Amino acid sequence: MKYECTKERFLSDVKDHKIEILQDEGTRRHIRMSKENTSNAQYDVLTWDGHLCITGDYGSYLFARIEDMFEFFRSGDLKINPFYWSEKVLSESRFDGGIEEFSVDEFTKSVIEHAVGGVDGEEEKAEMMEEIEELLHCENEHECNEVIANFDSDKIDFTDFWEHDCKVYTFHFIWCLYAIVFAIQKYDEVKK
Repeated sequence: MKYECTKERFLSDVKDHKIEILQDEGTRRHIRMSKENTSNAQYDVLTWDGHLCITGDYGSYLFARIEDMFEFFRSGDLKINPFYWSEKVLSESRFDGGIEEFSVDEFTKSVIEHAVGGVDGEEEKAEMMEEIEELLHCENEHECNEVIANFDSDKIDFTDFWEHDCKVYTFHFIWCLYAIVFAIQKYDEVKK
């Protein structure tokens, strides 16, 4: 079962988390976020010399961008920027597929867009939808690749379909991005 990590879901997961500052020497920091008497959804955020590492139950990611990585990730309203921040990842978790994973839903949207994107009339669109019907029932990446590679039609050419990005950010990557921003918020609250 696939599901999306939302801010609300993340906040529900960490509603009882407390901050523990294990190291705080300039930009060298080690913060642990956990719920008392349990290690469920526990995570650590460490920074040093232009790097930030998050590690815990939802995977591990190493980022590099500026000397103080708290400045890079700081957000007062728990906003995240997956596209830009993913470009700063030096090492991604093997846990749950890392940063991105194939999405059947994205594949389906891309197939429809490719097939009917330049078509004007409703009748012609309906014809194209009928033509691609067999492509819209895949259950995994392998099936999707197979049906698109074997698709044969005089009306639609999928030769360049590989240019479509059918990936989405993983639940765990998004959760970790929220976790970084949340930990920095809690750190800032303690330091005030």
